[in-house]
Amino acid sequence: LALKKLRSPSAIPALTSLLHAPQPALRRRVVETLGHTGDASLVPVIGEVLRQDASREVRATAARSLGELKAEEACAFLEEALREEFSIRCQAVIALGMIQERSTLAALMAMLKDGAPEVRYHAINAIAKFKDPKTLKALAVMLEDADPMVRSGASKVIEELGGTIEDTAVKEIVRRARTRDLL
Repeated sequence: LALKKLRSPSAIPALTSLLHAPQPALRRRVVETLGHTGDASLVPVIGEVLRQDASREVRATAARSLGELKAEEACAFLEEALREEFSIRCQAVIALGMIQERSTLAALMAMLKDGAPEVRYHAINAIAKFKDPKTLKALAVMLEDADPMVRSGASKVIEELGGTIEDTAVKEIVRRARTRDLL
């Protein structure tokens, strides 16, 4: 499909009418294309797709598209999606990281305790984008996560953010993680 080429404002009404097409693949491409427009006025339209579409894939794409719009107005839809099934939670976490709205930091921090390692991994990366030294301890704790992907993500982020770590508790967690990884 050449939907990505239909980014002009005049194409938006035609695209939004396709959000009710019976084919999930078409709806997914439309939502993706709407996200690429950068038009924040589409947040309510895409947000409703995130809430109501019958297809998990379409809803996950809607979450990602809201992130691509980088609009603060999208955060309420995305925070609500953090209670959804796995693939939608992952995309909502990624999207909140793209938007970097400070008011969502607590919700992202809560996702560090999610049961799915992929969600925890993406939460680590989303939180790191805020570059907030107050999050360093919570990210350091993720160095002790049971999942190697999560530990690796935390390690990379702490390297990038840490520089000179002042907090002694964080230093101790990092020391234990390095010792464990050397064994």
